[in-house]
Amino acid sequence: MKRFIVISISVLMLLSVSFSTYADDKALYSTSFRRKPMLRGICSDTAYTLNRGGIKFGDLTVPGSVSQWKWIYLKYGLTEDFQVSTTLPQNFLGQPNLSTKYRLTSDGPGGVDIAIPADINVYLSQAPVTNLSFSSGLVASWKLNRDFGFHGGANIWFSSFGTFSPSAYVMTDYNILSNVKLISELKVYTFSQDLLSVRAGGLIRPFNFLNIKLSSSVDIPSGDMSAWASLFLRF
Repeated sequence: MKRFIVISISVLMLLSVSFSTYADDKALYSTSFRRKPMLRGICSDTAYTLNRGGIKFGDLTVPGSVSQWKWIYLKYGLTEDFQVSTTLPQNFLGQPNLSTKYRLTSDGPGGVDIAIPADINVYLSQAPVTNLSFSSGLVASWKLNRDFGFHGGANIWFSSFGTFSPSAYVMTDYNILSNVKLISELKVYTFSQDLLSVRAGGLIRPFNFLNIKLSSSVDIPSGDMSAWASLFLRF
């Protein structure tokens, strides 16, 4: 299985493509990770938000399945500190949904960004009773130095049926080159078959318009492993 994961990541490095363009900031055409963190638009588990007017379309995953394609989303930056998003297919499959992220601070003391994410889902298909779910939490991102970043957050999910599920995570990113970033993540669940999920991967930007995101994970205690690449379009 471990050999399969390694081979899969190697193959996915050739298959994964993410296009990124920025209309309002020409300086970004010559920037690097050190000057403009790519995590600001690529990773969801950070306090960063899209630039004002920025559009992000994803998460196109390879290898994919029908269930994964249901979660393709569209994100839009209303302001520099506030973005909204929705998973498009779900809106046509009886589950209208809306997600937001508001950044409370930007580059505060110690380079800290703090944001509040929130999600609401309506399950129309569960007739005769319509189920609602809501989740929110707090996430913080630290730029510890020009190469190393640390992110952490906690979230709680509520359902109108009276169920709830808290979770938490920590994530690190490290620049090994000006355009290559390594990422590691640990998630903790409370109401799940698995207690922990350990993930590792990387972001690669060979050109300003070309981004690659790779990831692999193992769930504990089940030991389930997976590897994938994600595709994003940004405007």
